[in-house]
Amino acid sequence: MLGFVNVLKPSGPTSFDMVALVRRVLSVQKVGHAGTLDPMATGVLPIAVGNATRLINYLSSEKVYKATVRFGAISDTDDIQGTIIERKPEIARELTLKQISAVLPKFIGTIQQVPPIFSAVHVQGHRAYKLARSSSQDSEKLLSQLKPRSVQVHSIHVDSWVPADRSDPNSLPEMTVTISCGGGTYIRSIARDIGHHLHAGALLSALHRAQSGIFRDTENAVSPSQIKKNLDLIPAHVALAHLPSIILSEGQAQRFCEGQNIRLAVPETSQPICVLDSNQKVLGIGEQASVGVLRSVVVLR
Repeated sequence: MLGFVNVLKPSGPTSFDMVALVRRVLSVQKVGHAGTLDPMATGVLPIAVGNATRLINYLSSEKVYKATVRFGAISDTDDIQGTIIERKPEIARELTLKQISAVLPKFIGTIQQVPPIFSAVHVQGHRAYKLARSSSQDSEKLLSQLKPRSVQVHSIHVDSWVPADRSDPNSLPEMTVTISCGGGTYIRSIARDIGHHLHAGALLSALHRAQSGIFRDTENAVSPSQIKKNLDLIPAHVALAHLPSIILSEGQAQRFCEGQNIRLAVPETSQPICVLDSNQKVLGIGEQASVGVLRSVVVLR
C-alpha cells in the first residue's frame, strides 16, 4: 500500500491523532503527515501511507490558509488558545480597515519572521514549545535565542473586516484573510506581527488550511469519519506532479532500483526528478548526476 490521504482535520484533534487514525483503520504501520496543523486549526492535512512516507520531503511546500486575526489582545501562543498576557482594546477598537491594509504589504514577499515560542522549532536541540512549558531560567534563556527566519509570503487578501461593536465594550475587531505562502511560514506570527505594527496587539482566532501542494479542501478530501479500510489512496505521481518526471523502460527501471546510474535524456534541472515506470507508478526520486545521467536518491522498490 502506497499513496496519500487528503484528510480534512477538524478543530480539536492533533495532527498525530489523524496519523494514528489512518494507521489504525488502514492497518498500515508506516504512516506520516506532511506538515503539522495546530489542534485549533482545521483543513488539509496530507497523510502519507506506506513507503509514500519517504516522499514527504519532496511534496510541494506551497500552502494557502484562511486566517482570522483578532486585534486588541496578545497571548503567549499568539492564538486564542493561549494565555492572554496583554490587552489593548482602546487602540484596537479605533482601527480601520484602511489602516490595516496599509501595513499588509510589509508581510508580503521574502520576510524575516520569528516563530512563536510555542512551536516545534528547535532551539539548541530542544523543541521551543517544550522549553516554553518549563518555567526554568535556562528555558527562558534558550527561548530568547529564537532567531528570525526567512519565509516566503506570496499574497495576503482581505476577505472580510468586522469592526468592533460600539455598543459592546468587550467587542474587538476581526479581519479574515487568505494567505498564500511557502513552507515554514507561521500564520500565528503574521497575526502577532501585524498587531505589533499597529500598536494594537493581535492574535489568531481561527485558521483553516485550504491547500497544501496539490492537496485541496475541495478535491479528494475526506473527513475522519470517511476514512475506511478500502479507501482509495491518491497516487504518489499525482502528489509529485509539481516535479519534473521521467519514464523508464523495464530494463532502466531495474537498474534504477538497484541504485545504478542510468544514461538517458534527463531533464536539465536542479530539482528532484520523479522517476516512473511505464505504468506511471513511482519508482523513486532521482537527480541529474551530470549531463545525460540519472542518479537514484530515493528508491521505493
